[in-house]
Amino acid sequence: RSLWASFKKLPSGVSGRAGAAGPAGPALPLDDDAATRDSTTAASGYAAPSAPAPGAVTDDIDVTRYGARADDGRDDSDAIRRALRDAAPGATVVLPAGTLHLDRPVLITTSSVRLRGAGRTATTLALRMTRAQAGSAPAALAVTGRKGRRVARLARSAASGSSRLIVRLEPGRTAPQAGTLLWLGAANDDAFLRQIGSEVWNERYPYVRQMMTPMLSARPATGSEGADGSLVLSLRDNLDLDLPEGAEVYATEAVRGVEMSGFTLTHEVPGASPADVAFVYENRFPDYQVSALAYFWADGGRLRDVGVRMAGGHAVVFENSYGVRGETLVVDGAWNKGDGGTGYVRFARAFRCSLTDPDIRGIRHVAFQWSSSQNRIRGGRIEVDVNFHGGYSRYNVVSGTVVAPAPGHRWRAVTTTPRTARWAPPDGPGNRVDPATAPSTVDDRAAPRR
Repeated sequence: RSLWASFKKLPSGVSGRAGAAGPAGPALPLDDDAATRDSTTAASGYAAPSAPAPGAVTDDIDVTRYGARADDGRDDSDAIRRALRDAAPGATVVLPAGTLHLDRPVLITTSSVRLRGAGRTATTLALRMTRAQAGSAPAALAVTGRKGRRVARLARSAASGSSRLIVRLEPGRTAPQAGTLLWLGAANDDAFLRQIGSEVWNERYPYVRQMMTPMLSARPATGSEGADGSLVLSLRDNLDLDLPEGAEVYATEAVRGVEMSGFTLTHEVPGASPADVAFVYENRFPDYQVSALAYFWADGGRLRDVGVRMAGGHAVVFENSYGVRGETLVVDGAWNKGDGGTGYVRFARAFRCSLTDPDIRGIRHVAFQWSSSQNRIRGGRIEVDVNFHGGYSRYNVVSGTVVAPAPGHRWRAVTTTPRTARWAPPDGPGNRVDPATAPSTVDDRAAPRR
């Protein structure tokens, strides 16, 4: 099978649980160079983006002033949380050299702050939390915004390649401000799922027709655009999928521009050794199945000179996020790599995010899944498979990267999702791994469920 995913159609008689609606046309690829442009600037239940506290600090904030102490074996999570709570946009929260311990998750909810250690090999954040201690947090260390509110629905369908939407505001809502990161999405239906070739998976949710992009401007519709109070929203990015009339528009409450650098996270499991789980694709320590690091409802941001060693769950997650950049990320191992979807570097509902020169080994997959679009990995080395993991992920590109799964890794270099997958619909168009820098073997077996 080609490394380029393609649309495939089901027989006309196939139907399912998603419901009927009109078909959407095929998406058109966008130019590669536009894919990693920076942004101009948690799902409900996670911490909302916060304004800085009164008297917030804009200079460097040393966590030792809040009681954090390296190498003393005590929990430092509360001290780091309080330092972040006092940080105003533009401030840097500084971690000392040595080992700090986290028994509870640390969530960053203020835009434009920096969390900086003394260097990837100098500062260690030792995670000791269980799933019960992590609660609903998306990771042990996470940037967490929210989806926000639905502000409008499309008054007219919008075709792939368009950078303009004609919408009707929801009652009581006002137009989003310029620069707002929009979430756009539509429910699945039979026609759409047939079009993308989903032979087995047929569910109304989660939406697989979705994307995120900043809004440049909003103005009243005029003339043929609509005289019924509609608005015209101009988008920074062209649509890379068709959206039907009635598709939803959310003004997200994303956290913007958070930078993290100069430390390594490692999850400690009492009495266990990394050798116990090398090339073991099971969840051997489910009580510690906590992802290490995540950007969740984030707009922009940067991850630089950061390591993850023996993650409890996923090593790094970009989810419901736009334009986050990772540079010189080093990932080495995960305790839990079993079925159910864990132990990944994970792009899920991620848009125009990137990794440059990563070094990744010892996990289950580098996965692009669930609507992820226009993400890029450039350079570096990946010693596991690159997995286009379904859910209409599209136009994700790995280039200039050595993809060479280590002996003992279960999957070959490039894995794609078949049309008969039960866990998700197949991939969309435009996913590829540069064949000059990776073996051309492709594995589209249905064995790995997630």
